[in-house]
Amino acid sequence: MARFTVFLALLLASIHVGCSSLEKRSTSQFLKPLSSEPNSQLLREKPDERELCIETARSVAAKGHASEAILLYEKAEQLDSKAGALDLELAPLYAQTGQTEKALSRYQSVLAKGVATSEIYNNLAWTLIESKRNAEAELIISQGLNKHPEDERLRSALAIVLYKLGKREESIEVFRELYGPAGSHHNVAVLDLDHGRIDSALAELATATQIPGCPKETFNLRDSLRTELAAANQPSDSMTR
Repeated sequence: MARFTVFLALLLASIHVGCSSLEKRSTSQFLKPLSSEPNSQLLREKPDERELCIETARSVAAKGHASEAILLYEKAEQLDSKAGALDLELAPLYAQTGQTEKALSRYQSVLAKGVATSEIYNNLAWTLIESKRNAEAELIISQGLNKHPEDERLRSALAIVLYKLGKREESIEVFRELYGPAGSHHNVAVLDLDHGRIDSALAELATATQIPGCPKETFNLRDSLRTELAAANQPSDSMTR
């Protein structure tokens, strides 16, 4: 890990010089071909500097170094502006590093090109949800569902954003379509817990456990919550003395 960190520091320093500098080696280190005939493998066209930046950025991002990957992707864009923006690569990285406006701008660029997948709509929606821009998220999800009506992640995101917008019954209905009656109340209970609404969560779990076919996980969640509440309400030894 320490060796990779050192390499990464050197890598970022090299961005100002160029990504191809990472590939330079002294020609004296290589053996000369034994034959004067051209060797097709030796003469293969090397990837250009932009491609080297992109490949290195992918590797760095895969190791969890989002900020460093951003610098490399941005460098790649600067090297050849005519090659097209790297919106798909940069949008999620900007979101991960808290650069919300940059992430949203990149996602919107993808949407404008008409090439957005359901995953792009989902990621954009969640970037908005995490920024508490729920009304905008609902609009994006609706646009995504118009193109991908059966996508489970988008439909689930819709249920969540409806809940956050105070449309509880609509949220339950979307969850019901996805996961059935018991599952819908279970999921809303989870959202209640996430928002500190303990009594509402208990009520939803009570409803869910009365429904035939209720999953075991719902009973476990109900029992766990009851146990935690009982422990929290139990007076400590120092108070009873």
